[in-house]
Amino acid sequence: MKWTLSTASIAMLCLAFGSVGAADEAEPRGTAREAARDGAQDGAGEPTRAPRGGVEEITVTGSLVPRTQTDGPSSIDVIDRVEIENLGAQSPIELIERLTYNSGSQARADAFRFGNGYGSAQVNLRGLGLGTSLVLVDGRRRALSGVVANDGSTFVDINAIPVPMIERVEVLKEGAAATYGTDAVAGVVNFITRKNIEGFEIRTDYQRARSGQVEQGINGAFGWTSADERTHFQIGGGYFDSNQLNSTERDFTAALRDGNGRIIRFPTAARQDNNYSLAGGPGAFFVPASLGPINQSPAAILAANGGDPTVALVPGGPTLGQAVTAIGTSQTIGSLPVIDPNCEQANGSATLNVAPGVGFCAIEFVDNFNINEHEQRVRYNVLFRQALSETTELTLKVDFFNNKIDDVGLSPSFPPVTPFFIPTGNPGNFLGAVLVQSRSGRPLGENSATARGFFSTRNMRYEAGLTGELSEGWNWDLNVGYNQEVRKANAPDTFQAEYQNSLLGLGGSGCPLLKTQGLSVFNAGAAAAAAGVTPGQGPCQYFNPFASAILNPDGTGVGGNRLGNSQDVINAFTGRLKTSRTTSLLYVDGLITGELMELPAGPVGIALGYQYRRDTYEIDRNADQTVDQNGVNAVTGLATSRFLFLGGGSEVDVEQTATAFFSELVIPATSALELQAAVRFEDYNGAIGSSVDPKIGFRLDAADWLTLRGSFSTTFRAPSLNQQRSRDTAQINLTSRGASGRDSGFKAVDASGSTDLKPEEADVYNFGAILNPFDGFNLTVDYFRIDFKDIIVSQVAQNLINAEEQLLANAGLIASNPANFCSQPGFIATTNSAGKQIVTRNPDCSVARVEASFINNPSLITDGIDVGLTWDMNVAGLDAFQFFSNVTHLIQFDIQQPQGTVKAAGSLNETVFASSLPKWRLTTGIQGALGNHAAGLTFRLISGYEDDRSGRNIGSHNEVDFFYRYDLQRYDATLQVGVINLLDNEPPFVDLNFNFDTRVVDARGRRFYSNLTWRF
Repeated sequence: MKWTLSTASIAMLCLAFGSVGAADEAEPRGTAREAARDGAQDGAGEPTRAPRGGVEEITVTGSLVPRTQTDGPSSIDVIDRVEIENLGAQSPIELIERLTYNSGSQARADAFRFGNGYGSAQVNLRGLGLGTSLVLVDGRRRALSGVVANDGSTFVDINAIPVPMIERVEVLKEGAAATYGTDAVAGVVNFITRKNIEGFEIRTDYQRARSGQVEQGINGAFGWTSADERTHFQIGGGYFDSNQLNSTERDFTAALRDGNGRIIRFPTAARQDNNYSLAGGPGAFFVPASLGPINQSPAAILAANGGDPTVALVPGGPTLGQAVTAIGTSQTIGSLPVIDPNCEQANGSATLNVAPGVGFCAIEFVDNFNINEHEQRVRYNVLFRQALSETTELTLKVDFFNNKIDDVGLSPSFPPVTPFFIPTGNPGNFLGAVLVQSRSGRPLGENSATARGFFSTRNMRYEAGLTGELSEGWNWDLNVGYNQEVRKANAPDTFQAEYQNSLLGLGGSGCPLLKTQGLSVFNAGAAAAAAGVTPGQGPCQYFNPFASAILNPDGTGVGGNRLGNSQDVINAFTGRLKTSRTTSLLYVDGLITGELMELPAGPVGIALGYQYRRDTYEIDRNADQTVDQNGVNAVTGLATSRFLFLGGGSEVDVEQTATAFFSELVIPATSALELQAAVRFEDYNGAIGSSVDPKIGFRLDAADWLTLRGSFSTTFRAPSLNQQRSRDTAQINLTSRGASGRDSGFKAVDASGSTDLKPEEADVYNFGAILNPFDGFNLTVDYFRIDFKDIIVSQVAQNLINAEEQLLANAGLIASNPANFCSQPGFIATTNSAGKQIVTRNPDCSVARVEASFINNPSLITDGIDVGLTWDMNVAGLDAFQFFSNVTHLIQFDIQQPQGTVKAAGSLNETVFASSLPKWRLTTGIQGALGNHAAGLTFRLISGYEDDRSGRNIGSHNEVDFFYRYDLQRYDATLQVGVINLLDNEPPFVDLNFNFDTRVVDARGRRFYSNLTWRF
């Protein structure tokens, strides 16, 4: 049975459960009780201290001043160790994605919308962006990941944080720049690790999806404390393995084909097939509009031009759609491709759009991609704690994490974005004319093996800390740490020059004319003669791009040359882009806390702190893909990398430092009213400057059963080093106006950093209430509003295309000559502030490349409501029984842009910088315990939203999870089994390449899991 719910149904559920928003409890889901039982750790990961009178104080995330209650002015949610166990999570993202106020994390394999993100995961509180939530481990910062999202965002990779070592997760759901500094715009997620392990502990995990995908892991830990309790040592380690899940293994992501294996396009109104490309292999080929002089011999053309080949069609010269003068005759290369006559016999899918034989030979490419990649994670963690005196303690930590993501599936090859020429002498040439291969075909396609990419992440973290007591009631902390992450990527592409030469019969590793400067049909013959070689003979080989190479590999074609292609000629034009991104963070911070004075209602708490940070960012690339800031490659000297499709990028080696001073006061104004005030001064080197950010908050016990709270703060986020200095190329699926109308496909988008960026700033408001009308019942309601200004975004490539085409339409260029509007004398391409052409077009006016820059977008306003309910009930026959319900409702997410306001709440947001933002998210369930047994049932719902490109509705999605745990007390072991997505509900259809939204739903379906923990 499949479950679907309308918005009205969601509202009824919320009323029935007595809540309309997300979890946020004064004593969240038993967290405070569990923390007190197990020995609480403060928000900075240090041992709690007992103040005068022996009352235990704790420090929670969001405040630096220790206090005796957990529910202060700030809105804080906590996932404790018990809940972590109940979820059966093996990765931190499985905890974060359960938070109803987290929206748009990109933690799943998605080559089309997060192409370089394999194996990474991140937090996205309130959907404000991957880098707007500060991630801490034991209150300390981590280095940003080397992974860069398609929109240029950088973030902390939370996969490096081991779940078995997490004691609890504290989430501050409001801005916290005054306390923690930059990046804490949407909030803070603080992973508190376990620090008091005793003896040995071993845990094994196994999970299997109905689709066959398997995850398994083993983790171990050992802890020892000396008899005098002055020394503690613990070490933990683990291994995790997740296998591939290919797109063909899920019905809704697999391509739709007919009985002959050919692609079925747009079979129903409810579902499209988004998994084909018009640039097939075999493909279609352009034919010159006039076949006169252009078919003369290369020698004759060279002679007619005085031996000067530069006026002919050579790389960097005239291209498709442009007039070319050859022997005094004006030629124009046509824009209507001719389909390879054996397209469908070679497993392509002919798409006829003009006349029989004229159109495209499409390739089904999604079969090459996975919706879950093979990952192997290895980690270890070491902790040493030594009391140096009665008041001073030393703590040393070392963390290591390595994630290997191998065998990533990619298309056999990428389509060209510039034209390649095929002479009449190519053995497969079926027209006897010079042909042009461009966006209508690719070197390797339907019958070639899947290309493979390789990615890895290595993270090392070292920390040393001293804590001590200055005097009674006054304490100090001093910490220094260093964190480095190295992200490596290795992906294949085609060398442009070598590929062109192979089409001319001058390919193969032994051919002396295999050079980085490509030849052409006009100069190849003379160049070959001068080198003493003959095309297609001896060590020089032809590459046959036609279907005949597939259907008759042993046959012979034009000139008696073999139709089939050797692996040597393919290897010779195939290269790899190897990139290493290294990020690091060095920090030193100090904190003093104490009691400033005594008021009638209690002491005034104070915290004073200092922090120094140095961030570095380094990108190393192999020479073949490296370009300077003008896009010029040093190997070729051309304004492009050596590769056919992937544009490479620049090398970077930069650093940035920041110094901060901060303070906080907690004032018990009366026995019922507590006030909080904090301020932070942070200064960056260079042009970024400094920022002063205050925060004020209150907590009022209005009645025995009612507490009111609220806060206001300003926050900021400095431009990252990547946003300031890098230049990267991503492949993004874009739509443009070509000669044949709508053109859609993957285009290269070059994103360049800018040193003119201003810091992002936000005003954050939170107001809420905590209701405890009777024992065991806890209801919280919180309203949030964030006014976010000067948001740093990479320009949306689709918007840049739309803007240019609107200008052309307004000028009448498209209407006056829709078949060739970009070649008219009145056509003027749009340029950016640096004078670079924004949209580079093919001869048929479709888009080839887009130049995007990082800019400060004007602003956005978002607000919403979080409500959480926990109800511990007395149920006869049970030791414990709890009902919980957590919902977030996003009221608005309005992006203010020069062209108008975009209502992003409830939208897929493919045309703006925001992520997917369903308006409602609900998690509700029950859990109970009896003796050695514990079980729980959870229902999770995400409301439907709208595709902003088409206006089509995207359906809601819900899942039911179940767990059962048994404590084997005799062996000091715990066994747990569970099911995720018990009803096996499939994701709703979304008009994207995988047919679902990877930022919202996990496509693996029903998953069974088990884990066994043994302590001895």
